[in-house]
Amino acid sequence: MSKDIRIELPNAVKEIFKVIREYGSTVSIVGGSVRDSIMGRPVHDWDICTPVTINEIFALFETKGYKVIPTGIQHGTVTVMIDNVGYEITTYRRDGEYSDGRHPDSIRFVSNIEEDLARRDFTMNAMAFDIKTNTLIDPFDGKSYILLGLLRTVGNPDERFQEDGLRILRALRFAIKYDLQIEPKTKEAMLRNRNMLQSVSTERITEEFRKILTCGKPISPIFMEFSPIIAEIIPEITPCIGLDQENPYHKHDVYEHMLAVTDLCETDSFVIK
Repeated sequence: MSKDIRIELPNAVKEIFKVIREYGSTVSIVGGSVRDSIMGRPVHDWDICTPVTINEIFALFETKGYKVIPTGIQHGTVTVMIDNVGYEITTYRRDGEYSDGRHPDSIRFVSNIEEDLARRDFTMNAMAFDIKTNTLIDPFDGKSYILLGLLRTVGNPDERFQEDGLRILRALRFAIKYDLQIEPKTKEAMLRNRNMLQSVSTERITEEFRKILTCGKPISPIFMEFSPIIAEIIPEITPCIGLDQENPYHKHDVYEHMLAVTDLCETDSFVIK
């Protein structure tokens, strides 16, 4: 645990913390909001975690006059509306097996924040911050890996990617967006398990591509390094990889040329890219 960072919460999140603390329970921000704060980036989504159950959360906030929406009851998540903005609150949980390669077969609500963090995908997303004690809860050294510029899974990388194949594309997106290198064991597991992408819906893959191509960062270095993964989801691109254009005015092969053109587009339009 560490006390060398500070995170300034918006008033609505402070109100949520106040309500839960008055109830006598603990509450933390988790995941991307902690990651982005450590990176010095603006926070757009404040994810909140607590051992309080969803039924208790409903009662607590509706009593205070706030609207509560059951956005993910099966996963222990509800959304509290404050000033027409939704804030997700999730009860600590552990996930069971992922037999369908996307959803856990079962979940178990727990009282320990470390157990909840252990189910998450990458170390930089497996951190929590207790505002009351100004303490970073970081059992998987997420902050250290951020400072090293490395993306690493929580625990066994093969298990993480076999739980949900989309995490392979998420890794590419995080590496591109945050200028990270993917550490060797995570990289090897991504390439080894790339067939898991075959079980991911076209809609989920398309959404990841949208986020990658509209994040304002060049894709060429990562897309070159992980070309077998791109070919896995766009098999038609396979003949382009390494194909010499046999033209003195083209220094790239066809695949490199496509990536270069994509990066040179002065737009973040997903359709154009």
